[in-house]
Amino acid sequence: MQSPKNLSASPEISEKTKSLDLISTFTFFLFALGCSFSISLAQIAGYTGLGLLLIRTQLTRSWAQFNTVLLIPFSGLYLACILSTLLGVDPMHSLPVLRKLVGFAIFIWVVNGSQYINLRHFQPIVQQLLNFRKRNRFLSSLFTSSESLPTIQWVINALIAATAVSALYGLVQGYSHGFSITSRYQIHSTFSHVFTFSAVLMMVNLIALAYLLFGTKKKTWLWVSFFIISLCLVFTFTRMAWLGFFMGSVVLFFFKRKALVILPPLFLAVALLIGPESFLERLLSIFDFDRGSTPIRFDMWKSGWDVIKDHPWVGCGYNCLYLIHDQYPHHPILQKFYYNLHSNLFQIAVDHGLLGLGAWLTLWISYFIALSRHYLKIPPSSPGRWVMLGSGAVVISFLTAGIFETNFYDSEVTMVLYFIMALPFVNSNNAKSAPSVPTSS
Repeated sequence: MQSPKNLSASPEISEKTKSLDLISTFTFFLFALGCSFSISLAQIAGYTGLGLLLIRTQLTRSWAQFNTVLLIPFSGLYLACILSTLLGVDPMHSLPVLRKLVGFAIFIWVVNGSQYINLRHFQPIVQQLLNFRKRNRFLSSLFTSSESLPTIQWVINALIAATAVSALYGLVQGYSHGFSITSRYQIHSTFSHVFTFSAVLMMVNLIALAYLLFGTKKKTWLWVSFFIISLCLVFTFTRMAWLGFFMGSVVLFFFKRKALVILPPLFLAVALLIGPESFLERLLSIFDFDRGSTPIRFDMWKSGWDVIKDHPWVGCGYNCLYLIHDQYPHHPILQKFYYNLHSNLFQIAVDHGLLGLGAWLTLWISYFIALSRHYLKIPPSSPGRWVMLGSGAVVISFLTAGIFETNFYDSEVTMVLYFIMALPFVNSNNAKSAPSVPTSS
């Protein structure tokens, strides 16, 4: 019987894994494009990639190297959601949450599958399609770059570029309908809603900012992409995405140089001075506790607190307010906005109880502990630190925005989140001394 090492080295297995790696590389790029243009495409690519990864791992008998970081805390959250579904007011009504949470599989796929990304697999195919008689110099440099091509860096580049194109389309929509608070719902690009669109812009733009601040090579296309995404983010008039990006950028500037934390507030002050009046009005409305959506949110949270007191431990099940809102006639706001409490904290506590909320918070605490450990392992001069800082800033932005918005249930948002969350842990189970993270290309 062949040992796992000999098995993976056999010609037959090597040929099969090469074919799997080629398709897997393709699924990563398809996923990056799908995140900005089609959730169905991204999901198909992600789950296909995960399936290929599992097949490859079984073929090579390399389960011992399979990285299960954060699997335990997420499993705890999933079990809490199963419990709330079974014990909730209507188990069948709450079942969709289990499908939504399966999206965490994207995290596992990226952590373990990105080590097999290699554009060299496409070299013979591209040259055949283009019918090159001689070896093309550009393709040669593209396919043989040993510093960046075997890493996930190219997929990150594709994600940023695709988001910039999506943001450009959003700006075209804004130009057609007018850049104003009332027309902001028309600025959603290919996404289902402006809130989803702005959340994706927020997260991808923070990764681009981390690249620009800490990467070793800053290319023109990245500056252009950052500008386009930033401009579109401003004109979505989505305050929670603004707040999330602000907090994430403060973190990045702090790690760049502590004195630079003054830059985000300074940029904000300049924007308020020279920006359109609608921008100032929208930003200051956060602090208006008498009108607008701020007092509405407070009323939502008060009604949610009463539901939590009635279903404290396991909650009433996913989306249960749709079924029980009429039991709280003393909360008129609940009769109108029963589908969303505009806060991850209140929504998860209502749906899955204090056990579910505790499991959800444990997931994020575990993430930052794992991230800190990996960050401290690599030398300060390592170009790969930018992706760790960018990932942490993105999660902070997501959680900050989630205080005032229920974004954890949005599959289009969490797909991008799980992808970025996974980046610091790529290949870390196979590293001898430090995690192998993407370098700047």
